[in-house]
Amino acid sequence: MAWSQLADEAFIAFDRTTSIRQHLDRAFAEAGSQPRNAIEARNISAVAGLVAAGLGVSAVPGLVLPLTRFAGLSHRPLGAPRTERRIAVVRVPHRPLSPAATAFRTAITDASRQGLTLPPETAWLTY
Repeated sequence: MAWSQLADEAFIAFDRTTSIRQHLDRAFAEAGSQPRNAIEARNISAVAGLVAAGLGVSAVPGLVLPLTRFAGLSHRPLGAPRTERRIAVVRVPHRPLSPAATAFRTAITDASRQGLTLPPETAWLTY
């Protein structure tokens, strides 16, 4: 699906304070298109619920698709421009991680090494 096709639809946008919004704004600008924002929401669940209620369409990162399952939505990949974002654990080198952060880092590292299946349109980065 082309980004420009979304301009014809009522669009459920992420609030300007979200990290997702800046990626979507950039992609629309690169595609030479602008969505007709119907409503803005701050989190994935709210966006999914508004789409499920028939108030519009949206674009979300592939990594969060499982979080929208409750709403029974379908999705289509968007074409160029391709948007990507990296999610990483950032830490102060000389300071130990908290137990929760250590468990999180271990979980994602183990999942990557085991080749755990990710949602569509996502991929593990290896270094």
